[in-house]
Amino acid sequence: MTPLESGDKYQGTWVENDQGELIIHGRGLYIYSNGSQYIGWFNEGEIVGMARIVYHNGDIYEGLTKDSKYTGNSKYIFGESHPISGFYEGEFKNNQITGDGKFKVSSRRPLTHIFGEVQVETD
Repeated sequence: MTPLESGDKYQGTWVENDQGELIIHGRGLYIYSNGSQYIGWFNEGEIVGMARIVYHNGDIYEGLTKDSKYTGNSKYIFGESHPISGFYEGEFKNNQITGDGKFKVSSRRPLTHIFGEVQVETD
């Protein structure tokens, strides 16, 4: 693992850019200083293609990325820190859920559906 100035770590391939600087490029494992981990492909420092991201809160994203954003048909699994357990599988665009997809969830607390937003009851 190569330590980076940001406190993050990286193991994988590098390429030299036009300014003679080494940048992350190709397949690799990137570990953020907060504990989140990304394994997949980079294109000149940007996350691209198929990816698996395990976040420090236990959430997991598996699927396509473009310009370091979720895109295409992919899966997002909710970790223990959420009031619901389960996952969303379907279309993403620019990190947003769009188009066709499905949620499979169970609640750790009662949920109420009001005007398109899911709200968690605190009582």
